[in-house]
Amino acid sequence: MSTTATVSITAKSTTGRSLNWKDRLVRAWFAALARVSPRLAGRHAARIFFTPHRRARTAPGVLGGVAPEKLRVHVGGKAVVGWSYGRGPAVLLVHGWGGCAADWAELVPRLVAAGYRAVLVDLPAHGQSSGRRTALPDLVRTIHAIACELTFGPDDGFIPFQAVVAHSFGGAAAVLAAREGLLARRMVLVNPVGDPMSFADPVGHALGLARESRAEMRERIRIRAGGDLSRIDVVRAAAELTVPGLVIHDADDATVPCAQGRAIARAWPGARFATARGLGHRGALRDPAILAAIASFATGQQVEEPAIAST
Repeated sequence: MSTTATVSITAKSTTGRSLNWKDRLVRAWFAALARVSPRLAGRHAARIFFTPHRRARTAPGVLGGVAPEKLRVHVGGKAVVGWSYGRGPAVLLVHGWGGCAADWAELVPRLVAAGYRAVLVDLPAHGQSSGRRTALPDLVRTIHAIACELTFGPDDGFIPFQAVVAHSFGGAAAVLAAREGLLARRMVLVNPVGDPMSFADPVGHALGLARESRAEMRERIRIRAGGDLSRIDVVRAAAELTVPGLVIHDADDATVPCAQGRAIARAWPGARFATARGLGHRGALRDPAILAAIASFATGQQVEEPAIAST
């Protein structure tokens, strides 16, 4: 049985009665492995933690009547595929964990119509990009690689992105990339992850791991973070940002608690925080009011206040 496959266990589904037969089989396999070596079980759990569910491999295609130009960069031995729509200052759109470039399909026409170039990518191990496993530092490197590919001017000087717009784990990666020197005039985060490590223990618990195996899984995550978990502390990184920011988080997000987005906004000097309600984790990517707010902030336009609660 391969332990690199994505499993459907969630933090809420941890009892034998609530699990389906595949989930029970995975937990039984981990229990058997832990009896042989708790550390080995933790290492295999980390492999699952780093393996996103590849929801789609299809290209975004024509959006708003505009055909894209295809992009390709290489990051850490992985081929990252992207698409560029329109002309003008570039707005980079970064999807979340398990997502794909097409998640931004309804935002692209708004940006193109406003005279901007919308750039979408499939992050490593997502969509059409290569790889099976990835981690937050890989996503940060990918954002920098796309920036190096797109933001050189005619005199080899950097031209900042007009904006970076990111969702979920992509939001965490965008904040870390900005702290490390990514040039962008504005940044919008939608339902962002503020505490990446908050997902480790629920995964370990859902897999039925005992304490020693969970500790080993966290150690593998620490190593992938470069040996120091503070390097993926998104809230601490947000406190160092100077770019204008907008954080939108749905109060009913069951995947990433709204408190994580609020913590980012509070730490980020001058950032605006807005809440939505009833859209969940991914619904904001299709909601007209949210999309209007994102487009207006990203492009710096002065428009009427969007129909979302603002603080």
